[in-house]
Amino acid sequence: MLIRTMASVLALTGVAYSQTAPAADPALSDCQPTPTCAVAPALDASRVAYDAAFFAQFSPQTALDMVRQTPGFSLDGGEDRRGFSGAVGNLLIDGVRPTAKSQSLDSILSRIPARQVLRVEVLRGAETSGDASGQSVLVNVVRTPSAGSGIWRAGGEYNGAGAGPQGEVSYNGRVGQFEYGVGIDYYSHYREQPGVRAYYDNAGALLRTADTPSPRDFREGSLTANTAMPLLGGRLSGNAQYYRNRFHATSGFFYADPLGAGLGSELDIVTEQEQNLEVGVNYDREFGPWSLALIGLANRGNYANEETFSSFSPTGTFDSAFGQDIDNESSETILRGTLARAFGEHRLEFGAGRIFGFQTG
Repeated sequence: MLIRTMASVLALTGVAYSQTAPAADPALSDCQPTPTCAVAPALDASRVAYDAAFFAQFSPQTALDMVRQTPGFSLDGGEDRRGFSGAVGNLLIDGVRPTAKSQSLDSILSRIPARQVLRVEVLRGAETSGDASGQSVLVNVVRTPSAGSGIWRAGGEYNGAGAGPQGEVSYNGRVGQFEYGVGIDYYSHYREQPGVRAYYDNAGALLRTADTPSPRDFREGSLTANTAMPLLGGRLSGNAQYYRNRFHATSGFFYADPLGAGLGSELDIVTEQEQNLEVGVNYDREFGPWSLALIGLANRGNYANEETFSSFSPTGTFDSAFGQDIDNESSETILRGTLARAFGEHRLEFGAGRIFGFQTG
């Protein structure tokens, strides 16, 4: 059982993240999608904005396509470790960090259609001081205030031995300050993986051969949901993801002497399964000059592995076998709160957090 308590008081240079749009420039509406024209002139060097027109030249389909084409920025998902700080990456959506650890930043951005993005802002310097991630550069994806659209993709893989369907469908909507989204993603493949091995002695003489067929299949899928709404003068947002995968392989070793006579066989059967459920909740509210942020994140995972190895005589009768089973359960719950206030070019922040977790297996 792991229980960790954290508390901090920070006095750092910087300001709170802002959603205030820059003053409109009439020239922008008639300009061509070039980097110079797309940068909003009202922003300083700490916050550089690229309007949607800038990305039109790349024909983006999702917000991920736009972020990948943003000059001077590289998406970073953060470190894979316990806790929230340092593991949250360098992405903001409408000025708010996604409350998720198991969902990759790529997958979150890929569910936002490009037509819902107003601009992409790159934050540096004073804009990122005191950020929980410790990142020196952040990106903020600013979306339209009211929209509803979806993305879908369907395909598959066929290699003569089996078919593996693949696909994704998601829908995101916003009505004023209320937003919602759901998504389903599925991937699978089937591979035959045939092979032949030859065994030689020190003199180079062939001792035996082995036919090694190894059919295997892999499947993974995820369900995601997110929502955000006004609550008690602040903003409540939440998201959830359920992920599961399965890998199964049957590897055979059929031995024969140089003349082709059978020498026995071995069979190795492996099945791996992994599933994970994550639920995150974030509450933000302003109290005059103070900003309150409360975060709750729960993650539950399971990993299972079953393997059986059997050997058979040249006549096909059972000879021996052994097997092993692995079952690993993991849990992590994070509670974190911060209270911050800007003083001119400086920012004072009080923060505390606690982590509950365990791992068995």
